[in-house]
Amino acid sequence: MHDIRLDDCITPDPSLRKMLSTIDLSVCSPWVYTASVSDHAERCLAALGIADVLPNRPVIDVRQVGYTTK
Repeated sequence: MHDIRLDDCITPDPSLRKMLSTIDLSVCSPWVYTASVSDHAERCLAALGIADVLPNRPVIDVRQVGYTTK
């Protein structure tokens, strides 16, 4: 389902990267929530150019919450 090229529709977002890099990780523990699977979310984060900005952030996906998608 998610085996598609993301670079056709998602490009790096320098302003998002800059904003996320201002988060003080000593007082905030960011998470990524997705209505998809974590592998797809990681690919999207990489396509946006932000996968490395928030190290060790958990990705909560449909498998972890027992949700069945279409």
